[in-house]
Amino acid sequence: MNQAGSSRLFLIQALQPAFEHAEFSLPYFFPFCCIPSRQFRKIKFGRHSEHAKKEDQVSLEVIGGHSAHLKNRHPAAEPGFDSLASRRPLIMGVINVTPDSFSDGGLCASTEDALRHAACLIEQGADWLDIGGESSRPGSMPVDMAEELRRVIPVVEALSSMDVPVSVDTSKPEVMRAAIRAGAAMINDVNALRAAGALEAVAAGGVSACLMHMQGEPGSMQADPRYDDVVAEVKGFLRQRLDAALAAGIQRDRLAIDPGFGFGKTHDHNIKLLRHLDRFSDLGVPVLVGLSRKAILGKMTGRNVGDRLHASVAAALMAVIKGAGIVRVHDVKATRDALAVYNAVNS
Repeated sequence: MNQAGSSRLFLIQALQPAFEHAEFSLPYFFPFCCIPSRQFRKIKFGRHSEHAKKEDQVSLEVIGGHSAHLKNRHPAAEPGFDSLASRRPLIMGVINVTPDSFSDGGLCASTEDALRHAACLIEQGADWLDIGGESSRPGSMPVDMAEELRRVIPVVEALSSMDVPVSVDTSKPEVMRAAIRAGAAMINDVNALRAAGALEAVAAGGVSACLMHMQGEPGSMQADPRYDDVVAEVKGFLRQRLDAALAAGIQRDRLAIDPGFGFGKTHDHNIKLLRHLDRFSDLGVPVLVGLSRKAILGKMTGRNVGDRLHASVAAALMAVIKGAGIVRVHDVKATRDALAVYNAVNS
């Protein structure tokens, strides 16, 4: 271990009694998230198991043991903010429990790492947490249902007692039903609930849903996307899916839409959608936008995926100015600060 790592280890050992016997204080604790997970478990919980089952139990303790102290710190947080409708734009923090997502694949590949990251996002001010167990990046391959369940459900179960509601990013009805049973408050579907049984799963579960537009499927969607009028066609598709959701018994106040930036769109298509995002507002439901760290920002700035923080914050702010009610982001803290300025000016 290098000198910096040794210092962090010493500080955690020194603070351990406060974590175990006094009020838990996330601002002091989570800057040390870079400590390897096995050292973290050994220091924090006095456990060091080599069996996956026991490791999963420790993962639950990362969140469950301190649920009373994991609260949303957003200055404008309000009771009942799990509703999709809000007086201010909402921030959805991304947690990809995958090895191959385009930006953070592998960062939260284990249940415990996902929970530790969730705690960081909650502390930073996330209004929602979006859990995904299958990458939908361009060129990605499908994940079988059993593996997606293995990745997602333990995280949802552990987070179900938090103040911050959980969304699950999936297109499989079986995963939707399991996630709802585990405590998910929303299904965020890149396929807009088009799979057989998806509409019924959400309607029966009484949860919210985000319906996203995608031309094609993730493996080939960026091969040659074409539209005569991208804004009109995406809007027309989302109107149809809203009608289908309403007909299935899903209440309008539980629905949101997502134009699907980067999902079967060229750079020019994405620019047009953002420029005319306000045209989606008359569909009567919140608009969710996910531009964080995406290729569109890389093309605009020339920055690689790991260096798009400022562009991502600018894109989120632009989306809100254009009418977005929810922004799905990796960088919650920076986005929260930018929106705090926006909210103060527009309050």
